[in-house]
Amino acid sequence: MENLNTEESFKEQVTVKEQDTYVVDSNINVSVCNKTLLRDRHETFNGLKENGCVLAIWLLISSLVAYTFFESIVAFLILQIFFIPFRKKLLHMIKKRKMEKLKLQFKDMLKSMTNALENGYSLENSIRESRVSMVALYGKDEIIVKEIDLILNRIKLNISAVDALFEWSKRSGIPEVSLYGSTLGVIKETGGDIARITKDLAEMIERQHEDEKRIEELTASKRYEQLILSAVPIVMIFYIKFTSKGYMDALYEGITGRVCMGICLFIYVFSICMSVKILNIDS
Repeated sequence: MENLNTEESFKEQVTVKEQDTYVVDSNINVSVCNKTLLRDRHETFNGLKENGCVLAIWLLISSLVAYTFFESIVAFLILQIFFIPFRKKLLHMIKKRKMEKLKLQFKDMLKSMTNALENGYSLENSIRESRVSMVALYGKDEIIVKEIDLILNRIKLNISAVDALFEWSKRSGIPEVSLYGSTLGVIKETGGDIARITKDLAEMIERQHEDEKRIEELTASKRYEQLILSAVPIVMIFYIKFTSKGYMDALYEGITGRVCMGICLFIYVFSICMSVKILNIDS
């Protein structure tokens, strides 16, 4: 009886809050809201800001390379054919970082849900409770809050919380979310302790994060060394060009000089790619 009163008071608290009016406002077009949330999620991972940053970085790098190795506008224009693979790779790295961030937010969501479930809340109300916690921790504009909004809107359409979470697990692209959704699907059929499973998954994600941080700490010095060594050739070329004018003119004139600088550029880029690959340790 006490738990029932607690849930009713929680529902009243949610109703009063402006940001949670979607739970009780029957006039909201849920379908439109769902599409908006999915669009916002796509823009979060592939937004105009990210594309603008990638373009600015590429223009800076291609200008520096064209001037350092060729001193030619034609070389700058030729380098633009490599923009598409560069953009794809950099956006993938940005997306990966954001998904790691979302995974940590998901861990905090699971912890909040665990506390609610252990205090007698239903799965649906534990999700609502987690939204309140996520807004307090990260703000209502974070992707995790938008994902919870989408789940709650699915629940409003009389879809079970298990099915709504399973739908999220299929579209998230995050293994831990997929694991949780699949596990809840099994529990729905066979029965089980949702609170314990939720808690165990949160602890597993936390252990993984600690392992990743430990690996980053162990390789941090090597990463700094790799960054410095990658900049050394560019610095040396600039130093020679500005302190000994005319010394490198032969490398920027004629076919032989440009082929030589092209080979040097290839070796330079290849060495950077190899060092990045060596230091890119997946836990």
